[in-house]
Amino acid sequence: MTVKEVIEISATLVGADEQETETLLGCYRLVENALAVDYFPLIAEESISTADGEVAFSALKRRVTHVLSVRGDDGESLAFRVFPLCIKTDAGDLQIRYAYAPTEKGLQDDTETAPAVSARLIAYGVASEYCLAKGFFEEASVWEKRFAKAIAGAYGKGKMKKTAARRWV
Repeated sequence: MTVKEVIEISATLVGADEQETETLLGCYRLVENALAVDYFPLIAEESISTADGEVAFSALKRRVTHVLSVRGDDGESLAFRVFPLCIKTDAGDLQIRYAYAPTEKGLQDDTETAPAVSARLIAYGVASEYCLAKGFFEEASVWEKRFAKAIAGAYGKGKMKKTAARRWV
């Protein structure tokens, strides 16, 4: 799905016209970032070599929000420490697995979200942010509740629901 498609859905929900596209785009960026950082992390894995065991975050392709694991070239998990600008671990060829924040999007770009996140879910969040920005606090509250319910529903996607075994007495 594209950012434009999500913004069109959001505009329909709140009754915004085409002149509000930039405001809606700003709201979209906030919601996409919040979803990736707080609810549905985007995960990347990169191979990188280091001579001194220090890997600058700027050397990685994406903006790191959380380092999940560091493995050596033999696949063994390595101890690491995270600093404001880098990761420190053993020297050598490394596999770094991390969560990252999405890049800033334009209207024609594709969304960058986890598979469980639907256009409707994002549109609810955008509608809530838009209403807050415009001072429509009651409407913002309604859209925020729908957004929260959609997030809760997306968490359950793909998981098997179990029913407790029953016994006959």
